Amino acid sequence: MSDRLDHAFVPAAEPPARRDDDAPPCEPAARHDAAPATPAFPPATAPLDLTRIGALIAATPIWDDTRLGASIDATLDGWDGASDVWVFAYGSLIWKPEFAHIEARRARVHGLHRRLCLWSTLTRGTCAAPGLVLGLDAGGSCDGVAYRLPARDVRDAFTRLWQREMKRGSYLPVFLRTRTERGPISALAFAINRELPCYAGHLGDAQVAEVLRRAAHGRCGSSRDYVLHTVAALRGHGIHDAGLERVAALLG
Repeated sequence: MSDRLDHAFVPAAEPPARRDDDAPPCEPAARHDAAPATPAFPPATAPLDLTRIGALIAATPIWDDTRLGASIDATLDGWDGASDVWVFAYGSLIWKPEFAHIEARRARVHGLHRRLCLWSTLTRGTCAAPGLVLGLDAGGSCDGVAYRLPARDVRDAFTRLWQREMKRGSYLPVFLRTRTERGPISALAFAINRELPCYAGHLGDAQVAEVLRRAAHGRCGSSRDYVLHTVAALRGHGIHDAGLERVAALLG
């Protein structure tokens, strides 16, 4: 399977059966031809200046409804309005989706992996004591759950999703070729936006665990609970994420 992203929206309806490595890639909702170079971050054992990190994130504008709506419109550019749409869940959307769905499948995307790489100052932390939540970062693969949204609900569901996930533009909403047990589909996924200060880079397990212990509660609770709920949800779907399991073990 190619991991390159090009420019053709693919609806939720399944394509004809084919070998995975022949399946064409799908269109990113936001331009994502190549991830920008990873910024320089402290070594995985270095102390983190959370005060400075929080201040940088606080200076990042929060998107208003107009900007959120424009992003949704760009994401659905080319959608026919009649096809169901799939959403790939890899974190809290597995155990707390924002939408009703008519089908769920275990799924895998290639070229991106799940990582605690997004500073959270709204939902799972504050600017004074940021937490960490998951993003899809470059490289590897990621197992998760694909949810099928009926066409009639897509606009309303996306509005709720964007209110939850895109308040600071922290993600790049992309449609990815996604493997499932019933064949490849196109699914919306939220890949990390590396160009913003909310991108945490590649932190070591001990650093992550320390951040989670020190993080304040955000609007949706603590980062620690977020990680533990996600690990439990992944296990419930038969998915073992070694990195998250290590962090969960450090949290006790």
